[in-house]
Amino acid sequence: MITLLRLSIILIFLSQATIFAADWQQSDSLKGLIASNAVKDDQQFYNICCAIAEESADADEILHFSNEAIRLAEKLNINPARPYLLKGVSYLNTGKLALALEYFTKSANEYIRSKTQTGLASAYLYIAEAYSMQDNHNNEKLYLKKAIDIFRAEGDSVSMATALHNLGYASYNMGQYDTALVIFQHTGDIYKRLGHSMEYAYCIGNSGLVYSRMNELEKAEHNLLYAIEQLNRLGDEYAVPEYMIEYAAILQQKGQYSEAIEVAGQSYAMASENDHIELMRDAAYRLSRLYMDMGKYDSACHFQELFISYNDSVKNYRNVQQMADLRTEFEVAQKQSEVDVLEKNRIILRIIIISLITILLLAGGLILLYYINLKKLRRLTSDLEERQRQLEEQREELKELNRIKDKFFSVISHDLRSPISSIGGISHLIKESLEQNNLAMLTEITGYIDQTVFSLTGLLENLLNWAQSQQGKFPYSEEKLDLREIIGGVVKLFASVSLVKNIQVKLKIKPGLLIRGDRNSLMMIIRNLLSNAIKFTPQGGMITITGDLAEDGGVKIAVTDSGIGIPEERIPWLFEFRENKSTYGTEKEKGVGLGLTLVNEFVKLNKGTIEVNSTVGKGTIFTLLFPVYKD
Repeated sequence: MITLLRLSIILIFLSQATIFAADWQQSDSLKGLIASNAVKDDQQFYNICCAIAEESADADEILHFSNEAIRLAEKLNINPARPYLLKGVSYLNTGKLALALEYFTKSANEYIRSKTQTGLASAYLYIAEAYSMQDNHNNEKLYLKKAIDIFRAEGDSVSMATALHNLGYASYNMGQYDTALVIFQHTGDIYKRLGHSMEYAYCIGNSGLVYSRMNELEKAEHNLLYAIEQLNRLGDEYAVPEYMIEYAAILQQKGQYSEAIEVAGQSYAMASENDHIELMRDAAYRLSRLYMDMGKYDSACHFQELFISYNDSVKNYRNVQQMADLRTEFEVAQKQSEVDVLEKNRIILRIIIISLITILLLAGGLILLYYINLKKLRRLTSDLEERQRQLEEQREELKELNRIKDKFFSVISHDLRSPISSIGGISHLIKESLEQNNLAMLTEITGYIDQTVFSLTGLLENLLNWAQSQQGKFPYSEEKLDLREIIGGVVKLFASVSLVKNIQVKLKIKPGLLIRGDRNSLMMIIRNLLSNAIKFTPQGGMITITGDLAEDGGVKIAVTDSGIGIPEERIPWLFEFRENKSTYGTEKEKGVGLGLTLVNEFVKLNKGTIEVNSTVGKGTIFTLLFPVYKD
């Protein structure tokens, strides 16, 4: 049933692709838009061209507008599957089956690329129709099954039933009657459930054709009569004559010649009205056979001549169609040969281009490797130079450290000798005092011992702190510190020493003054500064320690003494560790010269600064500045 198949495909295609049909249902109105230059843009023009091609029954018009739509699709960079399909329809309608298959296949490939399943199923249906017109029913069934699978997956029962129906007809044409019968019965159930009366009648009529081939005449007659009655009522113009011709053949087999001639004559008349040459041929053949069996040879000859005439017309048409197909196939093959040559040339050109690109990439890679290696070489040279510089600096640092070490041991060996010798002399004096029972001398000796021990303790403590700081191991723990508490604790440690020298130590610390720093290092700073102040302040002198907020918001600490002062030339290197830096105090106290060096280092450790102002014979002021503690 070629007409049914074609109608079904168009309905399916239009239902999923025709956008403009809802707005303009007449192709004339669409053409009017083009003629009046009312088209807004290329996208609208593309949709209008597709809509006209879908609605048109003229093959040339379909071809023209589908070509225009293909051009616009390329310009707009959109998928051309829809106009490819329409162009295939134009070739199908003119019998150019090879070209039709070419464009249906192109359309299918584009629908696959765009993952449009419904469109792909429509393309498969058209491919199946083209194969059906070539009597290639194996390929027809193959593509019908592909379409059925898609419709089933998409849940489109109507389209699936249409494809199933045509699959049954293909099986019928191949003589697979049992398969065809099962398919028609299944399809009829679907159409009946959906309320599609005409399609259901086709299924019943086709089942009748199958029963007739299977020689089950009663079932065939029943189904054919039902289909004829229903389709007559629905105004069908093609299937009814075919079913009537088959019904006439059944009546002939049953010997009911008069009824058979009447039915075949009605079929011939209906086919003639609609100029269906193939049906006219089949009806004429059936009438010639009926009149032959009845012995009416004149009538039999008449219809036999008509049959031969119609059959020749059909054959001539098919021959012309086959020749057109052959010519088309030849032209396509010729074009394909040209395309193959162009493709080979393009492949050769591509190989040349790829080879050149590969050579360029290799050359670029070699240049890049050379550049990278050159950079590495330069970097290694630079690293070696930098390493040599660092080694030179480290050598100088080691020399300096070695010099400091030698100086340090020289100072220690010199300055430790006096207190140790003093201890030996004091021991001798103690023995003499005990022998003479001289208690007054023992009391005086006790003061010497205290002073010597205090001096030696301070000396050893400074040596230990200096050694730790040089190795980077001095513990530092930042915390909130009360300045009065820190300084007051240090002053208490020096109470006996200051009392021996009759030196008054005054504190003027603002209450609640908090600083941020390390407790141990801050106590060491105050301890060394106070020790130096006592050491270089004569009997009856005064030492004042003040603490207040500085103008910049920090904490300012000042240690002021009324001592002998520091010569101006010694102040620039006062905080450096040098040989012969240590000096004797007012009571001949001796140190190693480490105290102020440590003070300077620990002030920096606590993020502070230190300044010194001194006048010889009047005294010295050490001013410290530390960050204030803030919550």
